[in-house]
Amino acid sequence: LKRRQKRGRKLVEVFKRELDLLIPDLEKAGVTLALENLPRLEGFPNAEEGEALMRDYAGAPVGLWFDTGHARVRECHLWSSPATEIATRMESFIKGMHLNDVKDFHDDHRQPGWGGVDFAALKPLANRDVLRVFEPHRPVSFEELAESLKMIRKLWAE
Repeated sequence: LKRRQKRGRKLVEVFKRELDLLIPDLEKAGVTLALENLPRLEGFPNAEEGEALMRDYAGAPVGLWFDTGHARVRECHLWSSPATEIATRMESFIKGMHLNDVKDFHDDHRQPGWGGVDFAALKPLANRDVLRVFEPHRPVSFEELAESLKMIRKLWAE
């Protein structure tokens, strides 16, 4: 974790130089760049780096993409705070979400409700205008996704 933190500081500086060059093109095109949380220790940006970048680039067309399964994997490995805590803390920066679930330490991109992601605790994000996308991998079926959608709608409507 200490080695990753040291590498992260270097990555942030390099990334910011490149992002500074990209922002005028994003503004001109009317596009927002959303940085996704990744499931590996070396994934960039981690929650702290993402939060710092969002504060540094407040008002710029840059945001975060929150992957529920990736956040849960990081949480299971003790590489980050609980996924729901991160989502709550970063709520104003989140532009979109991948909704998928995880059991144990594996990012299996399964249907919501299958694993350990606390979708009820993510309800504050349901009240925001963010893109929400299922991101299933095999062997998830259409029927399982349909049930997941019903579950999430019920959780987030209550």
